[in-house]
Amino acid sequence: MAYSLKENLMKEERLSGGHRMCAGCGSPIAVRTVLRALEPEDKAVVCSATSCLEVSTFMYPYTAWKDSFIHNAFENAAATISGVETAYRAMKKRGKLDETWKFIAFSGDGGTYDIGFQSLSGAMERGHDMVYVCYDNEAYMNTGIQRSSSTPRFADTTTTPQGSVIPGKMQQKKNLTTESPTRPRPRSPAISRISAKKPIRPSTPLARPS
Repeated sequence: MAYSLKENLMKEERLSGGHRMCAGCGSPIAVRTVLRALEPEDKAVVCSATSCLEVSTFMYPYTAWKDSFIHNAFENAAATISGVETAYRAMKKRGKLDETWKFIAFSGDGGTYDIGFQSLSGAMERGHDMVYVCYDNEAYMNTGIQRSSSTPRFADTTTTPQGSVIPGKMQQKKNLTTESPTRPRPRSPAISRISAKKPIRPSTPLARPS
């Protein structure tokens, strides 16, 4: 069946407007786009690692999410959603659930490439039926633009400032796909990386260190 942008745009929004994300931020746009991949009859459980997305869309007792939403710690989005998916399969096997549920996790690059990589690696190795979305800012943007392992080489951050001593971050950006388990399995989590690219404007010429 051919993809129809018009039909997808006509689907009911699953992330309500009026949340506290900044005007023009790409994160809620990415979330809305991902959620449009769901069919109207699908039910979903969404979880988000601690981030701008979480604190701006879910401030108890208010929520912008129309689907079931779980806020979890910075490092365990993949562990949380894989646990929920396992519980769903167990309940469906026992005849306690008939509906079709989807499982989606959102996390930034800090919660994916670094702090949350252990739980993501475990979920991938186990082969859960889930979608994991990394919103790749290429730095810890919510806490002051510190470098992450997703930050490109020579980028200027608060923890890798460009100057006369070093020309920015010294390491290459981690290739997330090559760091992940690759053994074929019946079910494999889908991982999507969404990046809001901005040009790197160095304060000093980019010179390879001697």
